[in-house]
Amino acid sequence: MPDIIKSFAISRNHVFPTMLAYLQDKSVAWAHDARNGKDPVFKWLKLFLYDQEHPILRETPNPALPDGVSSERLVSDYLRQLYARIQKLIVSLRLSAEIGTDFWFSRPAGWSADNQEIFAKAVRDAGFTSKENDNLFFLTEAEAAALYLM
Repeated sequence: MPDIIKSFAISRNHVFPTMLAYLQDKSVAWAHDARNGKDPVFKWLKLFLYDQEHPILRETPNPALPDGVSSERLVSDYLRQLYARIQKLIVSLRLSAEIGTDFWFSRPAGWSADNQEIFAKAVRDAGFTSKENDNLFFLTEAEAAALYLM
């Protein structure tokens, strides 16, 4: 029977705010650490993947993206940090990496096909499915909520 991770925490936190900051030294601060500095903090990262004219982007106070950073890269940089922590957890629990890991991501039901593909690319670019036996699944946020309640 495969090992199942039922809970995931970093420094006792089970919630990881979707926040990212690009620091002066070109490194990245993410989640709770992103708000600890003077650098601009990007919040609610999935919103950046909406069509640029979407009204929700006008309602959300976020700084302009740095030169050379696309919304796809912003999301990918955040997810890369998350992926690294998940891999550390797998190693620390001595789980079998040979069987692979199933990664599930939810996305807004209202996203266009282009938005969905950009998100999928950002997830893959972050390292998810970089191991041979890993699997990647996408579902809408409504489907994820329904499955959680079952």
